Order: sequence, then structure tokens, then C-alpha cells
Amino acid sequence: MKEGHCVQMEKQAAEAFEYGDGYPDVLKRHARAMLEQAKACETESMSKASAADHVKEAIKHEQEAIEEANAGHADIALKHAEKALEHAKEANQ
Repeated sequence: MKEGHCVQMEKQAAEAFEYGDGYPDVLKRHARAMLEQAKACETESMSKASAADHVKEAIKHEQEAIEEANAGHADIALKHAEKALEHAKEANQ
């Protein structure tokens, strides 16, 4: 089984998307945890350019998810969380 910051990034992104529907505070908690893991994942994935690109996109979408949740736009936040999850999965391929 794979481990490391990139795997944890994907896990937190999945939890932000899965448990954040209708619960913006839960989404933000997992999104923030995902961002912490993503920063460490960036150094793990630097050798693979495509993975690094996906990490950057995951970070961008998770930051957008937090901003939209803070603004009270739960549906838009969830869409960004979903995009972050897609990119996190791709980074781990």
C-alpha cells in the first residue's frame, strides 16, 4: 500500500468532498488538512512533472473550496473539492 504525504493529500481531499456536502465547516477542516499534506507532497512529487502539475491544481481547487465555503457558497465549494480530489488522485497515479 502506498503511503506518504501525497496519499494523505488524496485522503483529505476525498474526505472534504465526501463529508463536506452540506457541512461547510467539515469541508474546510479537511481542505485545510489537505493543503498541509499537499505542500509536503509537492516535494515528494517533484521528480514527476505531471504529478507536480496535478498537485498544484489540487491545491488551487482546495483553496477555492475554502474561499467559497467561507462565502457561504457550499455548492460551489463542493465542486472545487471534487476537482481537487480528481487532481489528487491523478498525482498518485
